[in-house]
Amino acid sequence: MIKTFFTIVFCLVSLIIAAQTDADIENYNYVLGTQTIGPKYKFSTEDALLETAKAIYDMGSKSLKISLSVSSYTGVSGSYSTLTSLVRDNASFRQAIDMPFRNYFFWARSHANWADGYSESERIADSTELYQLTKYLLEQYNNTGKTFYLGHWEGDWYLLPNYDRNYVPSDERCANMAKWLRTRQNAIDKAKNEGGFNNVMVYGYAEVNQVVDAKFNGKKRVVNCVLPYTNVDFVSYSSYDAQWYDQTKYNSVLDYIEANLPPKQGISGKRVFIGEVGNSLEKSGWDINKHESDNRVFFKTAIAWGSPFVLYWEMYNNELDANNNNRHKGFWLINDKNEKQPLYYTFKYFYESAKKYVANYKLINKTLPNYMEYATWASNYLSAKPTSVNLPIQNNTGVKIGENIQEIILENDNTSGQVAVYLTNGLLVSSCKLLPDEKKIISLPTGIYIIHIQKNNSTITHKIIL
Repeated sequence: MIKTFFTIVFCLVSLIIAAQTDADIENYNYVLGTQTIGPKYKFSTEDALLETAKAIYDMGSKSLKISLSVSSYTGVSGSYSTLTSLVRDNASFRQAIDMPFRNYFFWARSHANWADGYSESERIADSTELYQLTKYLLEQYNNTGKTFYLGHWEGDWYLLPNYDRNYVPSDERCANMAKWLRTRQNAIDKAKNEGGFNNVMVYGYAEVNQVVDAKFNGKKRVVNCVLPYTNVDFVSYSSYDAQWYDQTKYNSVLDYIEANLPPKQGISGKRVFIGEVGNSLEKSGWDINKHESDNRVFFKTAIAWGSPFVLYWEMYNNELDANNNNRHKGFWLINDKNEKQPLYYTFKYFYESAKKYVANYKLINKTLPNYMEYATWASNYLSAKPTSVNLPIQNNTGVKIGENIQEIILENDNTSGQVAVYLTNGLLVSSCKLLPDEKKIISLPTGIYIIHIQKNNSTITHKIIL
């Protein structure tokens, strides 16, 4: 059982500093993430890949999922004969991959050339591409601590042409897809088996997206007619068909995927991650708070099962409604007006709270929490978080005040000040100085507090309910 404690309440400056500098805490897998593929807008002079990658990093994420395709990003240009030349020679892709992310997920050479028969020349082309890319990543990012996951877009839409769920794939078509996936994985494994690298890793994955049809309706899908005959490291689940299920039914779907995944030597733990999950603002009735709560429930359910990664679709919206003047559907954390949505703050505050939890755990236990200990904390956090996220409010002292579960969050401007926090009976429980441009988190038990902020000969009083 995870130990919990409350000492005298104070500003956790030393703990926050430790969380920002401790490599164990910085590199811990916080599971929740997002992606940027085909964003339909941007706001800066930078291309869409770099702008969105920086937005994801600034939000607090250490994972980045992208498509290795120039055409996916406005402002990125060039023609490249191989994936390796793209990530090596294109300045935007190179800069995005050089950023201090820990985990990278790439759509790499997604196609269905195998569907009409997987020729030797096609097999060699795929093998060469994946081998060269893996070798480059292992050599270029040796000793960086980065992990790369090479996969593809939703596999069932390759198996079922024209998105036809009534199509029955032949055994030959399923076998050809399995050959394609084995070819890719064998190339990755060959590059890794040659050695010469340290503290960097590359894995292969297949993505499934029509699992419910297979489990509950007995239809032939990637999960049951292809996956069992592969040797992939991981499976990504584009989970829209199950994301609304309750925990028990959801678990049965993820367990079904895991049961169809052959074991892989050297990889422990669960090997099914959520490559896509999300409800658009449109599907949430154009209600930004319902959009937050709908998606937060999805995250909680996936983490509670034990998924090693849960990736929301996505940072900037990529889908337009052609029947409504190309209106944005709202798969976003930042909308087309450059407004951070409530769900954005769910991510941001989640990362801040998660790092503090891991730092606390390490301080007490002299080790990091294992996955299920962390998942228990994370799913509880996501259960308790208010449906309506309170965005920071500005006051005449120049300090933004926000509240989170058992936290007061202060974001200061460029002048110093003093903060005092009292119980409603007048008892002082915390007092600290605010430095210019400082962000401070004050951790407190659930309750009602009065916060006093004094700056520039001005004082404000604000009531906070945690």
